[in-house]
Amino acid sequence: SMPRSISAMRTTVPSSSACAARTRTCAARTPGRPASACDTPSATTLSLRLVASAMIACASSMGSRQRRSNRSAWLADAGASLLFLSNQVYWKESGYFDADAHEKWLLHTWSLSVEEQFYLFWPITLVLLMRVAHPRARHVVLLLLGAASLGAAMYFTKHDAMAGFYLLPARIYEFLLGALVVFLPPLTRVRGLLAEVLFAIALLMMLVPAFTYSQQTPFPSYHALLPCFGAALAIYTAPVARRLARLFANRVSAYVGRISY
Repeated sequence: SMPRSISAMRTTVPSSSACAARTRTCAARTPGRPASACDTPSATTLSLRLVASAMIACASSMGSRQRRSNRSAWLADAGASLLFLSNQVYWKESGYFDADAHEKWLLHTWSLSVEEQFYLFWPITLVLLMRVAHPRARHVVLLLLGAASLGAAMYFTKHDAMAGFYLLPARIYEFLLGALVVFLPPLTRVRGLLAEVLFAIALLMMLVPAFTYSQQTPFPSYHALLPCFGAALAIYTAPVARRLARLFANRVSAYVGRISY
């Protein structure tokens, strides 16, 4: 069945979890020193994770004929992970919480695959818009793209929940909310209490779904807008909300953000 509970959201939703992790670490960014957690994982990091997963998988599968037969499936999953196609593989397989899910050691990599697919798609889109679209039309095109993705998410969530959950077209609007922040002008006139209030609202927008969304909440659909808007607003207001943002600018918060991402 479709994973719609918030327990699934905390570990599988790429937009809210990845953006929240970046929010914690990007808030600690200083001029001339980019936060490493805002970069994509290196090939070395991914390789080490795959080796560790392989050791655990092989150790746990010893003594079981059925699990030994799953080693080939794990290797196929590892290849799909390295090629950032995990979401395609798991979409074609059974449900996220099926009986065999505990044997899918790389199941969590589906969200990274979706993210990397967006990272390939997004620069190409921007380059094409810069070359063929009028400056005033570029933002309109991006907004239409986000609206089309949201429409796809709402449609697939209702008619093909697994496709809506795993595939990039139904997730573009979530990434797009954060990507469009770069086009916004700096908050030069927002200071003091107003800045702190805006940042607090952003945090609430990310926290409220954790306590209000349930198994009956269709996801992603339009329900993903709330935590995604919250993450985007937190990133946008962090430079001016100095007091609240400071809670996420210390070494402990930055470390948690790095390891969680």
